[in-house]
Amino acid sequence: MKKNMKKYLMVLLAFLLVCTGIPGSSLQVQAASVSLSQRKLTLAPKQKRTLRLIGTSKKAKWSSSNTKVVSVSKSSGRITAHKTGKATITAKLGKKKYKCAVTVKAGTSYKTLYKKFLAENEEIKYFTLLNINKKGVPELITTCDDGSSRHFQYDVYTVSGSKAVYSGGYITGYQSKPIAWYDSSRKAMYTVCNFGTGDIYEALFCMSGTKLKPKYCTRQVSGTGYYLGASCLQKTGKGCYIDNSISACTKVSYAEYSEYKTNNFSVDNTMCALKSNSAANRKAYIH
Repeated sequence: MKKNMKKYLMVLLAFLLVCTGIPGSSLQVQAASVSLSQRKLTLAPKQKRTLRLIGTSKKAKWSSSNTKVVSVSKSSGRITAHKTGKATITAKLGKKKYKCAVTVKAGTSYKTLYKKFLAENEEIKYFTLLNINKKGVPELITTCDDGSSRHFQYDVYTVSGSKAVYSGGYITGYQSKPIAWYDSSRKAMYTVCNFGTGDIYEALFCMSGTKLKPKYCTRQVSGTGYYLGASCLQKTGKGCYIDNSISACTKVSYAEYSEYKTNNFSVDNTMCALKSNSAANRKAYIH
C-alpha cells in the first residue's frame, strides 16, 4: 500500500511539475524572443526612421529621453531627428522596456552637396539658389537649356537624407536668358509660357515637403477659351510639369479667368538670374 502511495505521489508530483513548467518556460521563450529592430542609430537632422518591436504583435508605448534632439510617435515608433545630440528611445511593453540609443550628427552641408551635384552633372548649364518656402535649406534651381529654343525647363532640387533630390520642374517660354521668377508673398515660383500661337499658361509652384507642386494655374487658348486649375498641367515621368491637352482642362468664363488671375498672380515677382555652371561660379555663389 505504501509502495503504491509512493508511486502515486511521485506521478502526481511529476504531473504538477509538467503542468506548471510548460507555460512558464513558454513565457520565458516568448519574452526572450522580443527585441527592438535597432539598438543604436546615427541620424542627421531632419532624418526619420521607424523602430519596431520584433517577436510580438502587441502595441508598445514609445517615448524619447530628449524630444528636442529626437522625437517619437507614441504609438508607431516613427522617430524624427531635430538637432545634434543624443537621446534614448524607449519602447515599453507591459513591464518590459526596450531601448535604442540615437545619436544625431550634423550631416553634410547643403552647400557641399549642391557643389558636388553641379560638378558631377555637367549637362546643367545654369543654376541659382532660392529658399522657395522660406524654411530649412534653399532649393537649387537649374536648367540644361542654353536659350536657343527660347524656352527653358527649370529643374528644382532640395536636400533630403544628406543628398540632393529632385523636387520637380516647369517650363518657361519666350526667354533668351535663364531667369527664374519668384513670388515672395506666396512663396512660389512663377512661370508664364507663351507658345506663340495664342496659347498661354501661367502657374505658381510651391514646395510641399520635398516636392514642387502647382498651386495656381491659368490657360488661355486663342479661339478656344479660358481654363483654370491644376488640370491645365500634366506631369512627365520624371516630375516636370508641362501643358496638358485642352480636353483635360477645366473651361471657365473670361470673368472667372480674369478674377482668378487678379487674386492669385502678383505683378511684382522677383527676377532671379541663373549663373553659368562653372567651378568659379559654384565657389562664388554657393558659400
